[in-house]
Amino acid sequence: MEFHHSREKLSHMRQDRAEGRDSSEDAAYWEAFAHVIPESRLKVWDALESAMEKYHDVLTNRGQLISETSALRQQNGELRMLLHQYLNSKINTELEIPPTQIMKVDFGQS
Repeated sequence: MEFHHSREKLSHMRQDRAEGRDSSEDAAYWEAFAHVIPESRLKVWDALESAMEKYHDVLTNRGQLISETSALRQQNGELRMLLHQYLNSKINTELEIPPTQIMKVDFGQS
């Protein structure tokens, strides 16, 4: 009950202040407030914003390249493992011309 009464009093006080407030200088206040920061400072902030956007683009592209590089490294590792399994397979010794001998010939001609 007491809380409700104090809340009503506060509401009435706010209404009284709002009704008795002189708003004739509001427009001038907000116009002056809009020009607190000098134009030269705004140009610096605009240049900084532009540079930060470019830097963000560079970092985004770099992140994409890093993820592509890691995917390629993983594929490269998998391919090396498959090649190693293929070259060391027992079936290669049973062939007339094993792939390892063909590779030695190809590398020798280079």
